[in-house]
Amino acid sequence: LRWPEGGFLPRGLGAVFGAYLGMGLLLGVRPGEWGVVDWLVKSRLEFTVSTFMQAARASMGPDVFSEAFELQALEIVALQGFIFPALLGLASLSGLGLAWWLFVRLDRRHASGIGPLKEFRFNDQLVWVLILGIISLVLSSGIVARLGVNAVVFMGALYALRGAAVVLFLTGGLSLFGGFLFVIGFVLLAPFVVLGAMVIGLGDTWFDLRKRGVLSRPEA
Repeated sequence: LRWPEGGFLPRGLGAVFGAYLGMGLLLGVRPGEWGVVDWLVKSRLEFTVSTFMQAARASMGPDVFSEAFELQALEIVALQGFIFPALLGLASLSGLGLAWWLFVRLDRRHASGIGPLKEFRFNDQLVWVLILGIISLVLSSGIVARLGVNAVVFMGALYALRGAAVVLFLTGGLSLFGGFLFVIGFVLLAPFVVLGAMVIGLGDTWFDLRKRGVLSRPEA
C-alpha cells in the first residue's frame, strides 16, 4: 500500500520490519507472551533434534553419535533458538520473494519482478540497523543484546547476499566449474565465505563497487 509502484525488495523489507514492529508493540503490552513463544520455539527445536537422534540410534546402533557430536548439536539448537527471530524474518522475506515471483509470472501486467542476483541491492541507510545491532551486542546485555544479535544476523545475511551479487556482477557470472568450486568452498569454509561476502556487501554500501567496476572497464 505504501509503495504500489516500488520493486519487491523495499516492499518485502517494509513488510518484514512492519511485522517486527507490530509484534514488538504487542509483546510490549503483554510481555509474558514472549516467554511462552520463546519456550515453544526452543522446545520444538530440541524435540526435533532428539527425535532424529533417537531414530538414528534405533536404525544404526546406540553408538552412532559421539558425545562431542551430541553436545555440538545441542549448542546449535540453543543458537537457533536464540536467533530464531532473525531466521524467521529471513524465511519470511524469502517466502514473500517466492510469492511475488509467482505473482509476476501469472500476471504479465506487472513488469517489476525479482531481477537477477547480480543486481541485488537495498537502501544504503539500512547499514545503521547493522551498526546499531553491533553496538547493542557489544555494550548491552539481556534482551537488548539479543535484539542486537538478531539484527546482526538478519542484516549480515542480506549483506552477504549483496556481496555475492557484487562478485557475480564483476566476474560476469560463474561457470559450471566455478559454481562447483564455490559449493565445495562453502561446504568446507562456510563461515569464511559468508564473512567475506558480507565484507564485500558492506564495501558496496560505502563505495558502490559495481559502479566503480563499470567505470574501470576499458571501452570497446
